[in-house]
Amino acid sequence: MSVNRAVLPAPLYTADQTRSLDRIAIEEFGIPGIRLMQRAGHAVFAEIMERFPGLKAITILSGAGNNGGDGFIVALLARQKGIKVQLVCVGQDNFADKLQGEAKQAWQLLSEIDGSYEIYAPGITMNGELIVDALLGTGLSGSVRGDFKNAINQINELSRPVVAVDIPSGICADSGKVLGVAVYADITISFIGLNRGLLTGAAVDYCGLLLFDDLKVPSEVYLQVPTKVHRTSEKELVRFFPRRDRSSHKGKHGHLLVVGGNLGMGGAALLASEAGIRSGAGLVSLATRAEHVAASLSRSPK
Repeated sequence: MSVNRAVLPAPLYTADQTRSLDRIAIEEFGIPGIRLMQRAGHAVFAEIMERFPGLKAITILSGAGNNGGDGFIVALLARQKGIKVQLVCVGQDNFADKLQGEAKQAWQLLSEIDGSYEIYAPGITMNGELIVDALLGTGLSGSVRGDFKNAINQINELSRPVVAVDIPSGICADSGKVLGVAVYADITISFIGLNRGLLTGAAVDYCGLLLFDDLKVPSEVYLQVPTKVHRTSEKELVRFFPRRDRSSHKGKHGHLLVVGGNLGMGGAALLASEAGIRSGAGLVSLATRAEHVAASLSRSPK
């Protein structure tokens, strides 16, 4: 079944609420955690294949948490597809021994195919045509430090497309604040619950194209985690604008007078006038200095 991940849901959740959604889906609806992780990995890989169909080499940076587990699934799928995968793990040399829960299960699945990986070191060569950021998930609260900080800075220095898993590493899932440093992603794919921090604060400059996949979590799960924060859609906004008759003319929809534009600052008043027209005013008049009239007429002759 095709999923339109470009359609974002209205409810927005905190990181804790999203974890509750995840827990309820696992404990009360019997969906294994590894199954959700596999679905997340498949969603990321599907988007990569659709948007970068000629991809031959990929670099995946993973941490030791569930965000890294999603990255392991992406690595598994890419290797099965014959794509050259450079898996870079941030952590100690015994990285694999530190894994727990679903991340460990995902690692075991990857190891059955090819568990080769590199431990991150500052300045490591990242060979992929595309970078997958699976370093830090929505649970991050303190400032990014150590090799995670180094890895993020190095990713941002590359002139290659970046796909972030769930959230760009370094972004606070609740506020959108940059926690020291953060990955500049070209595409971010969020799962199960859309975090409010992805649409607020500085995050809007880091997420790139924001996509969403509910991972087939039943709608009943969401009923158990109410939220008071919702994203307003264009369809909802339309109802606040009265419908205009086909016979309408400029005299029926208000007359806005903009007074402004001192010497050398005529552009400000002109921009305000254009904003009035775009916002729905029927007629806009501009009162400004004589020196600005010629420029105003050449830009907006009507």
